[in-house]
Amino acid sequence: SRCCRLEPLSALYDRFGSSTQEALQNWVRSCPDNDAGELCDALLQAIACAKADPGNPRRCLNRDLVMPEVAAEGLFAAAKSVIESLASLCVHNEAHGSIAFNYFVQHRMIVLPCAEQGPVKCRVLHMGEAFWSVVPALQHLPVAALSLESNYGSSESLRHFFTEVLRVRSRLTADGLQQMLQGSLGSHQQGSDPNEVEDGLDLAACIVPPPQVAPAVEFDVGHAVIEARRRAQAAAPPSD
Repeated sequence: SRCCRLEPLSALYDRFGSSTQEALQNWVRSCPDNDAGELCDALLQAIACAKADPGNPRRCLNRDLVMPEVAAEGLFAAAKSVIESLASLCVHNEAHGSIAFNYFVQHRMIVLPCAEQGPVKCRVLHMGEAFWSVVPALQHLPVAALSLESNYGSSESLRHFFTEVLRVRSRLTADGLQQMLQGSLGSHQQGSDPNEVEDGLDLAACIVPPPQVAPAVEFDVGHAVIEARRRAQAAAPPSD
């Protein structure tokens, strides 16, 4: 709630009774969950708080300071909640979908949690870096754990939101993975320590090391000549 631009009025006006609350509800929206723009802005603010310099934390709309480590700890849960609300809004409403697309196309807003033990809690992706699922041939590889389906769930509304509204790739293929490893999408920016949120995918675990080749043995010409003469003598026919 500290990252949302809207002020909740219910706690302030409870004491005035239901008639006052009903009158207010005729003038203000019931909750931000019904506004794609407010949801996207709240997520953007949460990401900014999580990525802030620990020595200079952000304060949203003159509210209490939001420490980066606190924001980073709860960032994926907040992102998942926002995405679920957006998915419900956009499934049958193109206007909400256009608003969401315009936010996500301009900013890194797709949050993935980091499963590995380490200082980084989340990574934040552009739409072009994300993918909903992987083909069966990749399901046993580490890249499968980076799919949106693995982290957000497999509901149809979520799949529609990511692949139809945001237009992320629906399935990552082996060729697609190779392109990501070779191209700029395979790189990620390191956050300055102790920042707990980084940009881009970390595909280091998906890189297959080249096979080890035994070092070449130096060719000894003298030894080769002696060995050839020995073999020739051994193979010579007996004299009469």
